Amino acid sequence: MFVRVKESDMNWRDTLIGALVTLCITIIAGLILYYATRESSPAEKLVYRIDTSGTFGADQNKLTFLTIHIQNTGNKAAKNVKLVTTVEPGFSIESKQITFSVGQVADYQDTSSGNTLNITVPSFLPTEATDISLLVRGSGSPNRNYPPPFSARRSGRGS
Repeated sequence: MFVRVKESDMNWRDTLIGALVTLCITIIAGLILYYATRESSPAEKLVYRIDTSGTFGADQNKLTFLTIHIQNTGNKAAKNVKLVTTVEPGFSIESKQITFSVGQVADYQDTSSGNTLNITVPSFLPTEATDISLLVRGSGSPNRNYPPPFSARRSGRGS
């Protein structure tokens, strides 16, 4: 004797397997979307570029124009930023101009002297930029490296 099952009766095994497969696909898709759209943790990132726009004269009267562009490309404010460079012996920084993208910053400290540039900015906001234009005078051999080494540091770490 065969028992005839009505078409309206459910097949629980197929229903449970279908539900588990759907659940697994939903979890996997959710994880993929989560990791694809997740924002990274806030961090500051200081980047800089040094441009030499021109060198004029010879020997002791050599004049070099340098522009240092610094920007925080991160998504968090950088605190206690130190901008430091030292030109080689025989050269000195004759003149400098500092331009901030947010206007004049009243509380930055400039302790530069002679052949050393040393500027401290208490806070560098995300996307904020600074241009430092330098007029450098001095003598040196043609083999001297230009631009000079530059360091942009924040809170004790280098970038």
